[in-house]
Amino acid sequence: ILHLRGELAMQVEEFFDPIRLSNPDIQKEYERYLMGKGILTREEIDASWEKLQSWTEADWNNFKGNGDKFYRQMADAVNANLNPSDSHVQDLVHQHYLLIKPLWSFNKSSYSKLADAYLNDKNFLNFCELYHPKLHQLIVDAMQYYAKHRLK
Repeated sequence: ILHLRGELAMQVEEFFDPIRLSNPDIQKEYERYLMGKGILTREEIDASWEKLQSWTEADWNNFKGNGDKFYRQMADAVNANLNPSDSHVQDLVHQHYLLIKPLWSFNKSSYSKLADAYLNDKNFLNFCELYHPKLHQLIVDAMQYYAKHRLK
């Protein structure tokens, strides 16, 4: 949980590490964080755990690879000076939404709250800076735009 509080630096591979998700103490703290921020309910978290029980190592590797691809493509969008509302950026955010949807079922409100949580998360800021110094703000703004304009 120190990662969530921004007290420890997290490497790219750790952010997508299923071992982190399988550590009961870390996972419980993370779940309390998500529920405390109003991002997910206990029922939604329980449903996601049920889905994840069938994931194989290949599923996790695919998830990690797609996550890395998303952050690299968003860093390219920063380099191209694209706005959060740009159609290419929104297509990338849609891929992010589809990527994390198997973990949790997001709606307009919860995806927007996730973006808010990212905004105030020093660790997420540090993680994004591994890809690009300005990536954090683009992701947060693009997720907010996506939630407002494309989710119900």
